[in-house]
This record gives sequence, structure tokens and C-alpha cells, in this order.
Amino acid sequence: MYRAGLITNYVDKMYADVIVFGSNDINYTYWSFGITDLITEIAESDSRKIKPTVQDCIRLEKMIGQYEPKTAVLLHGTVVKSFFRYLNRPIPPTNAGYLGRILPDCTTDFFTIAFPHGNTIRSDEKISKYVGLKNHLINGEAPAVKNTELKKIKDMKDKPDQPTQSKGDKMLSENTVGKAKEISNHLQEYCSNHPNEEYKPKDVLPYLVEKGIFNKVDSRNGRDLRQVFRDVDAAGRLSELIPQVYPERKKVNTYWFIKAVQ
Repeated sequence: MYRAGLITNYVDKMYADVIVFGSNDINYTYWSFGITDLITEIAESDSRKIKPTVQDCIRLEKMIGQYEPKTAVLLHGTVVKSFFRYLNRPIPPTNAGYLGRILPDCTTDFFTIAFPHGNTIRSDEKISKYVGLKNHLINGEAPAVKNTELKKIKDMKDKPDQPTQSKGDKMLSENTVGKAKEISNHLQEYCSNHPNEEYKPKDVLPYLVEKGIFNKVDSRNGRDLRQVFRDVDAAGRLSELIPQVYPERKKVNTYWFIKAVQ
């Protein structure tokens, strides 16, 4: 990842997972990366000793469908073969690079990249696929915020002598505040028909487009809307300006859910 430019510093492989996937401080433009195993119940580095099941593939498909990352890399020949057999699709090469969307009703673009070791594929061929991944991400990049900066904002919110509203006024433009209030009103309208249900940004975006808040349904199923949520949340004013939205914060990413205010 370092040689491909996806991270900005070299890190010891003993600590790489914690540094790269546990924060975004050294990731290129503060992108967030996540990782999971196809088989989560067994800790085994020798792939010859394990055999993925249909249930493993179902779990992976559901996880990707739930979180809809912009890209997903299938890493290792066993993972590629098992997942594509489960999907009943032709099996691509282990180091094919960009494949595009392969799951129904899911905007995630898939890549296959060979495992760093244990095969005969040259390192420069693997690195070139990561470079392709980076360029693909750049094409649709949205502004990101460094995890440590978000922590500073949170610390600021927790101090009673520093009201979040005055801090928020400095951090949010009048246009953003006005847009957030409009979004809040329309979200309440949209959700009021089903007050006990919760929605994702991609669910409500077409309605906001219809109301003129956004020009079109963007290609990332709610990316522009999520960016408004991030900006308002970073300013410490989410519950004030858009109370219908509540974040679910994970170690790497934040997921947004929408529900009517009772």
C-alpha cells in the first residue's frame, strides 16, 4: 500500500493493521480502509487448512451490501474462487484489478489483487493494481477529515466552557446551516409517513432531489447527503440542525441512519 501511495508512511507489518485500518492518519487524503476475513471463526494463516462455506460467502455479501464501501478488494485466490462460485459468476484472475460492480443493488466496485506473498505474481504487477485502485478512488473522492482532528472536535464539544453552537457558527457557513435546516424539514416530512422505520441516505436522496436540495441522484447513492451529515457532525451541531440523523460510529467508518423525530 505504501509503494502504491495508498498510505503516506512505511509501517512495520506487525502494527500495520492497527495503524492503517484502525485510524486514517497516514492514509492517503485520510481515506478510511476496512478489512475482514472471509472466514471469521477460524484464525489460520495457511489457506490449505481451511475451506470457505456458502454461509461465509453469504455473510460477506451481506456485509458489503450493508456498508456499501466505494471499493472492495478480494485478496487471495481462495477468496476469489469461493465468492465467485457462490455468485455463480465466471472466476476472474487473482490479480485482475478492476472488475466493477458484481452485486445486485450495490454500488461497490470490486477489484481482485493477488496476496502479497505465497504466489508467483511479481510485486510490481500487484502494486500496479493498487495504483489503479488509488486512481479509481481519486476519481470520485469526497473530502475527508483526519481522525485526530475529529477527536479534537469531540474534545471541544465535551468542554462545558466552550459551547458547541458558537464553535459551530465559525466552522459552518451560512449556506451549509441553511441547507442543513432544509434537509431536516424534508427528512421529517419523508419519515413521518413511516415514523417507526429508519432509512439510509441512499433511501431519502431521491426525495431531496425532488425537493430541489440536490441537483441529481449522485453516483454514490447518497454521497453528497452524507457529506452534509459529516460537515454538520464535525461542527458538533448534528442533533441541533438535523435531529432526524444519528450516526453509528465504528472503529474505521461512520454509518448514518435517519428516523422521524417523535
